[in-house]
Amino acid sequence: MATIRCWSLHGNVQAAIEYIINPKKTADGELVYSNNISPNIAGLLWKAKESGKTVRPSSNSFTEVVGFHFQQSFPAGSITADEAMEISKEWIEEITGGNHDYVLSVHIDQADRKKNPHIHTHIIVNPRNNKTGKKKPIYFKKDIPVFKALSDKICVQHGKDVLSQGEGKKGTTYYEWMMEKKGDTFKEIVQKTIDTIIPKVKDYEEFKLYLEKLGYEVEDGLLEKDIDTGMEVTVHSSLLNKELSNETESIIRIPYTKQWISVNKENIKKEGDIYRLYFTGREVIHEVTQKGEKIGNLSVDYLNNYFEDKRKKGRQGLRIKPPYAKSWIRCGRIQKNDIGEGYSLDDILKRIENNGRFTSDPDVITFLEKDKVVNRKQLFAFYEEATIKMKWQNSEYYQLSKREKEREKIRESIRLISDSIAEKQRRIRDIQNIGELREKRLELQTELKEVYQKLNKKEKQIEQIQLDKLADCLEINEEEYETFIKEEVTPLQELKNTIKEQIEDVDQRIKKVEEREKKLKEQAKKMGLTR
Repeated sequence: MATIRCWSLHGNVQAAIEYIINPKKTADGELVYSNNISPNIAGLLWKAKESGKTVRPSSNSFTEVVGFHFQQSFPAGSITADEAMEISKEWIEEITGGNHDYVLSVHIDQADRKKNPHIHTHIIVNPRNNKTGKKKPIYFKKDIPVFKALSDKICVQHGKDVLSQGEGKKGTTYYEWMMEKKGDTFKEIVQKTIDTIIPKVKDYEEFKLYLEKLGYEVEDGLLEKDIDTGMEVTVHSSLLNKELSNETESIIRIPYTKQWISVNKENIKKEGDIYRLYFTGREVIHEVTQKGEKIGNLSVDYLNNYFEDKRKKGRQGLRIKPPYAKSWIRCGRIQKNDIGEGYSLDDILKRIENNGRFTSDPDVITFLEKDKVVNRKQLFAFYEEATIKMKWQNSEYYQLSKREKEREKIRESIRLISDSIAEKQRRIRDIQNIGELREKRLELQTELKEVYQKLNKKEKQIEQIQLDKLADCLEINEEEYETFIKEEVTPLQELKNTIKEQIEDVDQRIKKVEEREKKLKEQAKKMGLTR
């Protein structure tokens, strides 16, 4: 069976082509094919044909369709790279009728556990027909079943299986089945992350550190570290009585009890919503009432035994919060994988122990030596390795847009700037002061520069969205993309056009004033009023 995907490309098509022909993914370029031109410059030539200008790396407009991306994916171990190349060539030739330029590449990923290669092909097609000169539209909901049928036909001709009727929900179309497969939930992200990391590490501490370096948050209720006869535990910030706490002591409730303790601030380290409590075993821990009145002392051993008992009873368990997630995932509630491996804390400890490793993979050791949490690019490189696909609604782009409400801010700035410009123009017309006009032009040029900077930032975000989608790390459909453009880019473009119009207006006013001054000087010179 070959599953297929296809979508429109926007922005810089050359960047998308460079991604799919990456030598590291295509056996040093051996698994790359282009039907008419060199794949290394295909995007630049397509752009040059569109603009009729000198070839140079350049981004297209945000809304223009600069290419179509097609992908065929084959089950692990079911096909060779050469077979995939031939099947995909036939498939795309039939779709395009041989009238469109395209670049095709075969990627080979290592499948989890089975170690069979997972092969898939990427094809980027120039939307402009070489014969007619017209751009080919794709109506995805209507055309995807047709593309799937063509793929199935060619796979059968090559002796390959196709998607059976038993797969997917009864009564659903292939398009609907494919849409349901879009993007992983945060629970699935945690599951794939655990499955990817466990085979690489020698112990639980490195497993946990690996997650934290990736930007995940981890809570397990375990004693982090023994210091002499001491201990280290974590409690949630909701257990802190902020009203009674002061600069030297914090009043904290022991989890799952009605007991309160007074803890010296020197023994506390705050990490987001989590408080880490460190005790060496020599401290005196005061038990207090809910009002903060001291009623007795507790030993470190008492707390140590309490938290250890809770861990043994499984009341704490393992919780993981992936990057961009708002809530924690309880790993004990994740269903076992297809080979019966679980995800509770005990399951993970057993799985790591069964690895029988004395040392971790070299890439793990290198990764853990990093001082800081990885950046976004490194995180998505891991997502690609783990075959994690993030839903658009869970992505940083969507969350950032929603959190900062840039749409309202930009529209408000358009109104304020327009009002300010109108008011200053009225004063300029009344006074006709060339100095003020020139000052206003500088202000507008500065404002325009700031808008261009914001647009450039958005352009980079859009290019990265395309690359994340190509890498199968992000799922975003045409409607979501258009909404993002409408809400985040269009207001900036409107603001840019408004400011440019005002600059042109001010330039005309300056020009008229300068022409008038020049005319007055010439008249004065003729009359002998100047030296």
